[in-house]
Amino acid sequence: MVEERVGGDRGYTWFGEVLHRLLRSRGSSQSAFARESRELGYDYRQNSVSNWMRGVHAAPRDLPGLLDRLYELSEEEWVELGVAYAYGQKLSREELENVRAFRRFYRRMLENERRGKPGEGTKRSGREE
Repeated sequence: MVEERVGGDRGYTWFGEVLHRLLRSRGSSQSAFARESRELGYDYRQNSVSNWMRGVHAAPRDLPGLLDRLYELSEEEWVELGVAYAYGQKLSREELENVRAFRRFYRRMLENERRGKPGEGTKRSGREE
C-alpha cells in the first residue's frame, strides 16, 4: 500500500513540502537549488535534494543555513523550515499532527490513572477508546 503524504502524488515529507514551497516562491527548483549550491562549493545534486524531500535520506545539517544564505528567509519561513527540518524529515505534517493528538490523549489517560480514575478522559474523536 502506498501511503499518501502531504505532497499528494509527490510523496514529500513535511520538510519536503516546506522546501518545495520555499523553492517555488523563489522561482527555483530542485535542480536550480543544487546548481546554486554547487557554485558555493557544496556537492549537492538534484537527486540528493529529491531524496531529502521524500525522506529517503536526512538533509545535511547545514542545509537550513544555506537556504537562508541563498534566499534570505523571512522570520516565518525560517521558523517553519527549522521545525520541519527538526521534526518533519520522515513524517508528513498530517502524521505529525496525529502524533501530537496521541500524546495529548495518552498524557490525559496517564494523569487520570495516577488520580485513580482509569478510563476517564479517554475519548478521542467522539469515541470511547
